[in-house]
Amino acid sequence: RPHKHNSVALDLCVYAKPGTCYTLMGQELDESGQIVDPVRCEWGSGATFVTPPGWWHSHHNEGDEDAWVLPVQDAGLLTHQRVLDIRFVDEEVLRIKAGLSRGASWKQRAQTEPAAAVDSPR
Repeated sequence: RPHKHNSVALDLCVYAKPGTCYTLMGQELDESGQIVDPVRCEWGSGATFVTPPGWWHSHHNEGDEDAWVLPVQDAGLLTHQRVLDIRFVDEEVLRIKAGLSRGASWKQRAQTEPAAAVDSPR
């Protein structure tokens, strides 16, 4: 399932069976929680890819073997600064449908009525 974080990730694919593993990345979700117009990044053993900070992404293995990816992130620094933000699609979909957006990019139809004002949790 898609998730995002404000930390950058430089991912090293240690091993993946050719043609079976990939990551989907994009800046917005649709109403069902799927990434809109995703960039597809195929994994290849020994290859690297970047997961940009703030982008929704999901990792997929459609093969019959385990795959190994080693992410290198600045999440430790962001945790130390108390600014790390990780969001998971299921929670975000519920929050947005309830009018409680935390600034997530969301592809939706124009609303005819404004959402009720609600204090966001801290």
